[in-house]
Amino acid sequence: MIVDWLLREGSYIVSWWVLATLAGAAALPYCIRMLSGLPDHGITLARSLGVLLVAFVYWLLASLGLLANTTGGMVLAWALVLVFGLMIARSTVDRPSVGALWRENRPVIIAGELLFAVLLVAFALFRAYYPDTATTEKPMDLMFITSIMNSPVFPPLDNWLAGYAISYYHFGYLMAAMLTMLSGVSNTVGYSMTLALWFAMTGVNAFGVVYNLVRSQSSTPNHPEHVYQSRRSPLLFGGLGVVFVLFLSNLQLPLIELPWQNGQGTAAYYNFWGTQDRFGDSPRPDNATLSLDPSTWDYWWWFRASRVLTDFGLDGGVSGTVQPIDEFPAFSFLLGDAHPHVLALPFGLLALGLAFNVLSARRNPSIYDLVFYGVTIGSFVFLNTWDILAYFGAFIGADALRRIMRNDSGRLNGVDLLSLFGDALVFLVVTVASYGLFLYSFRSQAGGITANVLFPTYFPNFVVMFGPFIVLLGTFLCLEIWRGRRTQSMNWRFGSYAGLLTLGSVLLLALLAVVLYVLNPQAAGLTQNIVSAAGGWEEVIPRLVTQRLLFFPTTLLLLLAVVIIVARLFPRLPWPGDKQQTNAITYTRAGGFTLLLTGIGVVLALAPEYLFLSDVFQTRINTIFKFYYQTWAVWGIASAYACYSVLADARGQQAPRWVRYTFGALLPALLGVCLLYPVLGVYSRMMVEPYQVSQMAVRYWPVDDRVRVQEGQVVAAGDLLVASDPPIYAQNEGIVQLVNEVLWVRARLTMDGGRFMIPPDDYAMVRCLSAAARPGEIAVEAERHAYRPTYGRAASIGGVPILLGWENHENQWRGATFPQAVGTRKDDIRRLYESPDWTTAAEIINRYGIDYVVYGQTERGEYPVVGEQKFIDHLVPICQFGDSVVYRVTPPALWTR
Repeated sequence: MIVDWLLREGSYIVSWWVLATLAGAAALPYCIRMLSGLPDHGITLARSLGVLLVAFVYWLLASLGLLANTTGGMVLAWALVLVFGLMIARSTVDRPSVGALWRENRPVIIAGELLFAVLLVAFALFRAYYPDTATTEKPMDLMFITSIMNSPVFPPLDNWLAGYAISYYHFGYLMAAMLTMLSGVSNTVGYSMTLALWFAMTGVNAFGVVYNLVRSQSSTPNHPEHVYQSRRSPLLFGGLGVVFVLFLSNLQLPLIELPWQNGQGTAAYYNFWGTQDRFGDSPRPDNATLSLDPSTWDYWWWFRASRVLTDFGLDGGVSGTVQPIDEFPAFSFLLGDAHPHVLALPFGLLALGLAFNVLSARRNPSIYDLVFYGVTIGSFVFLNTWDILAYFGAFIGADALRRIMRNDSGRLNGVDLLSLFGDALVFLVVTVASYGLFLYSFRSQAGGITANVLFPTYFPNFVVMFGPFIVLLGTFLCLEIWRGRRTQSMNWRFGSYAGLLTLGSVLLLALLAVVLYVLNPQAAGLTQNIVSAAGGWEEVIPRLVTQRLLFFPTTLLLLLAVVIIVARLFPRLPWPGDKQQTNAITYTRAGGFTLLLTGIGVVLALAPEYLFLSDVFQTRINTIFKFYYQTWAVWGIASAYACYSVLADARGQQAPRWVRYTFGALLPALLGVCLLYPVLGVYSRMMVEPYQVSQMAVRYWPVDDRVRVQEGQVVAAGDLLVASDPPIYAQNEGIVQLVNEVLWVRARLTMDGGRFMIPPDDYAMVRCLSAAARPGEIAVEAERHAYRPTYGRAASIGGVPILLGWENHENQWRGATFPQAVGTRKDDIRRLYESPDWTTAAEIINRYGIDYVVYGQTERGEYPVVGEQKFIDHLVPICQFGDSVVYRVTPPALWTR
């Protein structure tokens, strides 16, 4: 089966490998010129850097009207990136030759290439087994990619709201659309290949960043020369970085899900951990032993790992608000949603590599460097706007740390502070100038910073979420305390001040947000209603104080980390009377950078305890979601280096033998526990879910002479049956369609999940419409709130703009501008389909300039059949497959009354 798949679809993988490699080749001159501070000159980061630069040049020139949205324009953008890179590389003094780079970096280049190829093919195979493009918000992601592919102008049009541009950070989708068009595959195959390529780039970038950290063991100011470690340890711990970022899971499976699925544990046990949907006794009967067979577990059991945090109300019960989302990369790739936080992940790791280059370059960034960093790191305003603060902080923090290590005093003087401010200002100016066209057209649901008054994080929840990193980085910080104490350089006073200042800052910002909230008359009225329902302020305030005290261990742990990190990074200076003079800086550059990354993750995790970005949910769901995801990425890199520092760093102050032995014994056990999730999750998605049939609405239904479906079970001979809710439809050697559930009959592997999203006749109808529609023409189809692939399908699959797609998502993307943009479209669509009167329909068609009316199985189930007769009488049917038909609007039809 796999060999047959490779023969049929292996060319897709090869083409995407070639495109990514060509992009990396175009970026190599920039690596040689800009990334000289890294031992491998950034070669391991070249592919993602090249994809980013080519996409940026293409988007910018297309937005200015200088390039068309065609493959020719994309090739020209690639050529411009390459030519300009060669020009600046040739102007570089003492640039290394290609032969010298190869000889010096041959092991890491070979290892990186092998790793990239293995990850790319492995994930493509994973998608071929289960090319799910229908569940959760995948149709939304597909719509963005398809919209950009078919958009005649930039900014790209929003195919779920005809006449408007995309109002979302869509740079990652633009990259996916660009590669899909260049490779010549369909949009639905491109979706799967996007996930595969981003999976591979994320792994290689994690490998490259950790490799450079471990190998670049630059010493203290007394030894300013570059000292590179042997290649064996960097390669080994670089591989560990891949595991920590890409495969490691939280502790939800071993601590909660595994005993829950096997009927183990008591109500008190699950209530103690307090994770979402896991309260009280497991509904399963008690078993004597734990089973690791996911086929006996609940459908989509792995989804619970992304719903660890629970927001508790003042009464101690689960809050009625929308609960937090706490994804991590292993879950995201298992789920397969191509959201911006996933599409930004490899470039986040690229930004960390660039930040370490700033620290290792041993010189102030030039204006050319700042332009380069502004375009690359600044791209997060377009990739995933939430990330810009973290990676801008990494860039400025690395520059500050370089200056601290350069100064004999280990401090930032006035000149340093002024220079840092100048670098930050230039960075921001370049970012705004580079991505100003996007920022100008961008509309957001964000409504400012709001105080998180009600929902601190329950400490056991935090332990379940970040337990592996708490152990790994906690050990590293304790070791750094030991190293600092041996050199008498731990600055506990300054660290304590920093911890208090951090707490005071978030409290002050929260207080300011509360004041601004209360000054809003509408918000004040809402607050008063909530307080009155809770029994008045005399009841609410004691409960708030009690809840904060009970949940304060989360804040306390994070503040303790701040104290340790600052006390180590800013060493105690010797008193004038001290007899023993010590060096101010006693940590290595890589060690200092790891402390910086740990601190960035701490701040990201601490912020949602007191603040969140207000949006349509009016709670911290998105702030937790985005900030925790960034925390996982930076802590994953930091933890990989921490393992090296504890186990193998002999250049600095080597850890005591008992620490190394204990940590060495603990690490495999921790990895074994945390790698259960990806192993069982992949097995479940590939081998269990394709055969699972949920119990809802499954009835006898003949497929052919060999297959028959019965309630609760599947009997198959040679065919592979897939069940899903929401429905997945398919046509491949047989069709099965049920009332509320559809079984997918699949006889072979494929990465094209498009035909399994909607009914076969509808799929053929949409593809036909896609071929028939001309640029600028729009269609109308049934409208629904969200989360069903059978709605918005002409846009997501066919690439034809429609009047209105998933309404609630458009509301999230556009915020306060949504009511004006959508107008009465929702009601007009319903009137268009339901009214038997042609005059009413013609007026709506004229008003919006509708060219096609879609009438497939979705519309037949949504609206009365009587409404179709007017289309039959006045419009021209095209693209008709069974009962699924598209009606073409022609001027004579509109003249008829």
